Amino acid sequence: MFRLTTSRLLTFWVVKYIAFYVLLMVKNKNYFFLRVDQIRSIGDAFYYFFMLLFLPFLCFFLLSAPLYYLLKSNSRPLKVLILFLILAEYVLYTWLDSQLNYWNGTYNAMVSMLFIVLFFYKYIFPRSAT
Repeated sequence: MFRLTTSRLLTFWVVKYIAFYVLLMVKNKNYFFLRVDQIRSIGDAFYYFFMLLFLPFLCFFLLSAPLYYLLKSNSRPLKVLILFLILAEYVLYTWLDSQLNYWNGTYNAMVSMLFIVLFFYKYIFPRSAT
C-alpha cells in the first residue's frame, strides 16, 4: 500500500484545484488564465501563480493535518468526518473567493469528493485482513 505523505497531500490539493479551475473555465467560458501571451513581466507571472496557487496552499496548510489523521485512523465512523472537512473547505472557498456565487463552492466540494476518493481510496476503503 502506498504511503500517506505530505508530498502526496500537497499534490492532491494542487491537482484538485487545477481540475476545479479547468472546470470553472469550461463552465464560464473564461480562459483568461490560459492567455500566457499576456504575461509581460515578472509581476504578471507572480500574479498568475498567486491567483492559481493561493487556495491550494492555504488548504494544504489548514486542512491537511486533519485529513491526514482522518485517513490514518482505522475507525470507519471517523472516516465520515472527511465530509465535514469538505464542508470546511466549502466554507473557506466561498468566504475567500466566491461570495457571490455559492454554486462554485458546491462544484469545488464535488471535485474534492472525487479527488479524495481517487487519491486516497486505499485509506478510505481498506481491504480486510482475512
